[in-house]
Amino acid sequence: MSSNFLEQLASEWYAYKGYFVRQNVLVGKRARGGYECELDVVAFNPETKHLVHMEPSMDCYSWGKREARYQKKFQAGKKYIPALFRGTTLPTEIEQIALFEYASSKQHETVGGGKVKLVREFIKEIKEDLGSKMINNNAVSEHMPLLRMIQFMCHYNKFIYPQQTSEINEPPRVHAGQIKTHSDRKNKQMCDLREAIGLKTFVDFYQCLKNGSRKEAISLLMEKGYTKNSIQTKWGAGRNIFNHKWEMPVLEYICASKRVDGTTRAKAREFLLNEKKQEAASV
Repeated sequence: MSSNFLEQLASEWYAYKGYFVRQNVLVGKRARGGYECELDVVAFNPETKHLVHMEPSMDCYSWGKREARYQKKFQAGKKYIPALFRGTTLPTEIEQIALFEYASSKQHETVGGGKVKLVREFIKEIKEDLGSKMINNNAVSEHMPLLRMIQFMCHYNKFIYPQQTSEINEPPRVHAGQIKTHSDRKNKQMCDLREAIGLKTFVDFYQCLKNGSRKEAISLLMEKGYTKNSIQTKWGAGRNIFNHKWEMPVLEYICASKRVDGTTRAKAREFLLNEKKQEAASV
């Protein structure tokens, strides 16, 4: 096992995805001894013909120093990687990735000619893949201990974080007998709508409202078999369901739902935060 856990994680991940993996490869042997460079992780998928060169790091160097260091690494990769998989026809394009914990991919999208990727983005990619695979019939091999640990963490998530899953992830549910306020009525209508049209259409519906596409929002529901009148009768409750005031409750619902992907939920939270800041500033 590699002494660098990020190198080990990357190697396990690519091997798990069907890549041939070379790790900590010394290249460019010098006549007087030593080598020109070491390539951390090089992986090739014979089916997709995808060739990737990843250099993980936990460093806190300046971007100037990183630029020089990774330029040397990635140039060496382009020069020597074709010889690492002899007898195999490799693609001319090599995806080169610098994997950092301490960085910003928005301020620095590339370094040394390669793409900057954050550790949290890499782990999220792994989690999204392993999170849907059951450990009883689709467990990661014990020869990949880091990936196996991530899979078990995903499987036992609700036991590890019981408070979060119960208080944050569960969407609000309001039954007819519990309706006492206008807000309760809206929540009940929203739950009914969510159950009737499905979450994906529900999120698309919200996005149409936010963009001001009222006709598009109507057509989305009509595709599910509802007429315009039945939509307003069933969910309007005396107030047009397409009124802009539905925007905030829909956002709050998206934030609360565990069945919404993280990107949509993050955007919703950001919007809500900005709304609250604007309200506070206007007081």
